[in-house]
Amino acid sequence: MNNLEKQKKKATEEPWQLIKPLSFGPGSEVWLAKLNGKKVIAKRYPSSNLPWPLPPDPNVLAKLRHPSIVRFIYSDKDEDEVRTDFFSFKPDAISLKEMLQHGTLPEPTRISIIRSAAYGLRYLHEKSAVGPILHGDIAPSNLIVTPTGKSVWLDVSAFKPETFPLGPGLIWGHPTFMAPEVLNEGPVTIASEVFAFGLLVLCCFVGRLPWSKAVTPQDVLGNLAYQNLSKTVSEAALPEPLDKVVGMTLALRPEDRPLMSKVVAVLRNS
Repeated sequence: MNNLEKQKKKATEEPWQLIKPLSFGPGSEVWLAKLNGKKVIAKRYPSSNLPWPLPPDPNVLAKLRHPSIVRFIYSDKDEDEVRTDFFSFKPDAISLKEMLQHGTLPEPTRISIIRSAAYGLRYLHEKSAVGPILHGDIAPSNLIVTPTGKSVWLDVSAFKPETFPLGPGLIWGHPTFMAPEVLNEGPVTIASEVFAFGLLVLCCFVGRLPWSKAVTPQDVLGNLAYQNLSKTVSEAALPEPLDKVVGMTLALRPEDRPLMSKVVAVLRNS
């Protein structure tokens, strides 16, 4: 019996139940659920045979162990082929998106959020037991913050960089936080996620990016503030060392962007 089978056996001592919906997307829906008497997060994938986005591999999710990555419990599939993935629930945590909507965060809180988010992304890119994998959708809505100011990544795609789903005219995720090469229908890569992290850091300090209302990739690419990121960053007047982090991560050429280990080193030395 492998680890995933052991987790499933332990988790299914009692029938699980859905409590209330939290969000609905084109390829999945997220619910608050109850599993063995405990509240959990349930992500459900319909059996519509959509080619994208593909659900994460549960065997990969089961091997992800990091305090900045939401803990996967197990995956279930019913008689209608609807798959449900269960994750740990943090009752007092709220999304970074919600926090930014409610006002300016104290600088120490923002730095703590950014630092733990960087640790989690470095783990996925460079240190996980399954090798380099991508988050797939870097955005404030996919980062929750605990009362202690630590952040945890949700909704990890768990794709290998070379296997991330791609097709003509198909872009999955939040265009607001995408690198220019991805907006131009290029592949999602470690370098493009580093760029997305830089935009997330910038968003932490300005509250909302100037192109946040963009709906399509073309909307983002056509925004003057996105076209002139160096000016946008300069006007944000970021404190040290975040000015250095954003400057490195938002390099226009993917090959000029650092790995997350370099970003973590800069943050640690602050």
